[in-house]
Amino acid sequence: MDSRGKKELMYLGLVTLIGLILIFVLSATLPTKPNPLNDVNLDANKPIAELAKDKCIALCTANKDSLKDLNSGPCLSDIFKYDVNDYVCDIVNDPRLDVDNMPENQCKEFLNGDKNSFVEVSTKCEFVK
Repeated sequence: MDSRGKKELMYLGLVTLIGLILIFVLSATLPTKPNPLNDVNLDANKPIAELAKDKCIALCTANKDSLKDLNSGPCLSDIFKYDVNDYVCDIVNDPRLDVDNMPENQCKEFLNGDKNSFVEVSTKCEFVK
């Protein structure tokens, strides 16, 4: 390898090293999006139904701006992570409308029997049932 090739290889290595340092520094300093479910009080003595309710409200509140049509009653636990044992989290209209009873607007895990309990919150993220 001639001296020009060695120089080019050295510059390439230097640029790569600087790039890796920048990635490391940026990943260490840029803020990450907080998980709203971590803010829910996870009291070990709290009944699972109350925990499911609190997490569903938090999930709705954190994500309602990113959903285009809350009136169709989307199932939040089909779209976002909702890890409450045997529960799903669903948005419904309050008062309930026919659209809320349509299978495509209900939680798949509840319909197919994988989960047996549900929490329903309104389009304003208020507890319904």
